[in-house]
Amino acid sequence: MHRSARTLISFAHLAALPLIIGCNSILGIQKAELSETAGGECDLNLDKALVDGCIYRASCDPISPPFNVSNCVTYKSQLVIPEEEATLNAKSCKPIEEALGRRYEPRSSCAGAPNGWVCSPDGSSSLYCGEGRPYMRDCSARGSVCTVTEDADPGAYPCGIPDHITCKAGENKNPFCEGDLQLGCTEGRPIGYDCGEVGTKCFEAESNATCLPDAGRCNKVNEIKCVSDSKIDFCAAPGVLVHYECAKGTSCRNGEAGVDCYVDGCEPEPDCEEGCAKDGVTLEFCVAGAKVQRKCTDYGFDFCSSYKSADGVTTFAYCSMDEGKPFPGTTADWSDEQGSEEPEEEEPEEEEPDGPGNGDVNCYPLESGSCTSLEACTDDTVCYYLVNGKDRFDEDCDIPGPASDQVAVMCDLF
Repeated sequence: MHRSARTLISFAHLAALPLIIGCNSILGIQKAELSETAGGECDLNLDKALVDGCIYRASCDPISPPFNVSNCVTYKSQLVIPEEEATLNAKSCKPIEEALGRRYEPRSSCAGAPNGWVCSPDGSSSLYCGEGRPYMRDCSARGSVCTVTEDADPGAYPCGIPDHITCKAGENKNPFCEGDLQLGCTEGRPIGYDCGEVGTKCFEAESNATCLPDAGRCNKVNEIKCVSDSKIDFCAAPGVLVHYECAKGTSCRNGEAGVDCYVDGCEPEPDCEEGCAKDGVTLEFCVAGAKVQRKCTDYGFDFCSSYKSADGVTTFAYCSMDEGKPFPGTTADWSDEQGSEEPEEEEPEEEEPDGPGNGDVNCYPLESGSCTSLEACTDDTVCYYLVNGKDRFDEDCDIPGPASDQVAVMCDLF
């Protein structure tokens, strides 16, 4: 899972407003973390379609969203810009992938490809192969082209508009605006895209640039105010208005934690934090003072995962799939992967080997994935490959090749 952690602003702590720069960046708001119960005093009547859409939005995208599930539900963050609006009320990964131009790809799509970014022949898209799941970006959807053909960090942006900027070798240049183009340099590569392609405009502030909806101007940066019982205006740097809407069942008012969305009779619980429950499949998020739980398995996923933002303040939780399985409703073609999950049965040998290391090796699938031929066991031991591709235990056993996150096998000598 390639998740680029982002720093989000807080309604309760507005000392600094970091610009969020990146290929899919918009303003993200992290409210004061609050805690469907709070001592039984909270009466939430959440919009199921909104909640479902936010969970798919957080889970189907290989890149970290600019908001977590808590903020997505509380502030209807998907309504901020047209690109995100297309993901509202999603019922599978398909609308997420089509709207954002990003999706996970099956491992077979990287067969024979080097580690790092690989451009399509026409440069319209890019594919990342390497650690973690493969995933693609549609560069053309944002008016750019694939600009890398060698190894690159999975968090790097592979699309650019090279005709509009010249980068010196190894140069890193902060994003800036050229009209509605957001441009910059990353290790000498020209990067950027057309903000207009996602329904926004390019704005510069503090030696950086970002794409924001052009909803109007404001004078007091970081100011938050209730426009109505359900609507909030936020003044983002460099003085651009961003409109948010409180979720159904909440309203905007000035409470103890400041201007925010609240549920009447529900006091904020600072200990409420987004994450995964101990069962490993339940996603927990916070909405206006209440903790809400949803099982990832009810959405077609296998388990729940979470990670912290780079500053350690915000937790992002999302649902995911076991390796080798397609995401719910994905637009990617996983047909090549499906035929590889069941290993071929091996005929047992009639004779016992003379000694350790001289006999055949049997492979037994432990979970999902394909079974490969393992040889050269040097002792009568058991060897394991783990599904996550990171851990490998092999006592006294020489297993050729790297550990694969597609393989989960037990190797035992006769």
